[in-house]
Amino acid sequence: MNWQNIRRCRSGVLISVTLLLTAALWLPPASTSTAATPTTFSGQATALKGSLLGLGPLVSVDCKDSAAQSSTICLAATQSFSGATEINDEASVLCYPAAATPANCAVTAPDLTGGLLVLDVLHASVVSHGNKSSAEAYVAKFELNVPGATISATALRTTAEAKCTNGVPSVSGGESTTVTINDTTLGVSQTVEAPAGTQSEQIPVPGGGYIVLNEGASPGRAGSDITVTALHVVVPALGINLYVAQAHADITCATNSCAGPNAFVTGGGFIDWNGGKAHFAVAGRNLTAWGHVLYGPTKLHVKDPMAKVYDTRAGLLTDPDSAKFHVPDAPSPDTFQGAAILTWKDGLGAVLGQVLVIDMGEPGRSDFFEILTTDGSATAWGTLAGGNIQMHGKC
Repeated sequence: MNWQNIRRCRSGVLISVTLLLTAALWLPPASTSTAATPTTFSGQATALKGSLLGLGPLVSVDCKDSAAQSSTICLAATQSFSGATEINDEASVLCYPAAATPANCAVTAPDLTGGLLVLDVLHASVVSHGNKSSAEAYVAKFELNVPGATISATALRTTAEAKCTNGVPSVSGGESTTVTINDTTLGVSQTVEAPAGTQSEQIPVPGGGYIVLNEGASPGRAGSDITVTALHVVVPALGINLYVAQAHADITCATNSCAGPNAFVTGGGFIDWNGGKAHFAVAGRNLTAWGHVLYGPTKLHVKDPMAKVYDTRAGLLTDPDSAKFHVPDAPSPDTFQGAAILTWKDGLGAVLGQVLVIDMGEPGRSDFFEILTTDGSATAWGTLAGGNIQMHGKC
């Protein structure tokens, strides 16, 4: 046995142990506190809910909110989440009441309102992860006929966002809203906010009752929760209390949190096409059959399209599918926030149609929408004239 080699090994071990112990002295002390809890979210979005004419439940279509299901009417409502670490949910209804071809509406219930209520292209979604919770709701057409007044609106959209910045929560929400009562058009901007501790302004309705526009909106404030309603209609004598396009978001911040790659797209609005407004609504999750595509002019209603989400413009342009679309040139500076191509197929795997949406930042007038169907029934593209496209998941 070579004792000299053994002594050398022992010496080496002693040196190694000494180095490890020395290095350990320079390590920061282990935290004695408990591990930080993750950021958690609550959120919910509803296109339409409330009581109507004081009757019992009339119709519930794609209504996942258990509280709203007890309403007289509930159309396109996501589930109500609380304390979740990640949320992704959506709901959509093409129209109410059922048109001449009920299958296009996806509404089988009869028109129990007697023609008092007419709606088109309803969309709701809530997506929360990383450091932000976002909810949005959209109604392309709303019309309510009550004695003495017709209340109507197009492109009612609202958003609610709660986010954490360096562990500090803040909220914002609302969109510009325009409503017509008989022949009088009323509008309110997203920047209009009722003073703290006061109620939103109530606008009287002929024959009794009132409406509230952009109820609960804020351009941005400290806080952890916000609920915004684009249009709130109250006519007590008729038992009417309707919430149109409502979104709620709240957040509880962790000490550190960062979102993953852009994985979701949601949005709704319209483009000017062939002399009219082409309303749409979309929701999609990256590489997952989830969400919906609604296109008003052709009454197209697709459930669970497959989406591909792109973080960068270069990523979008390297996908061969992008060559099918009229991708707009990049402005200078380029405000590209993300894009998605949503695809749906028949039972044999043949592509039936695709939609491209691009988020170009706020307020959304540079966002882009294009739809292509293989049968040629829907072909339209352009920057948004109203509404917004939102990519979710950036750090």
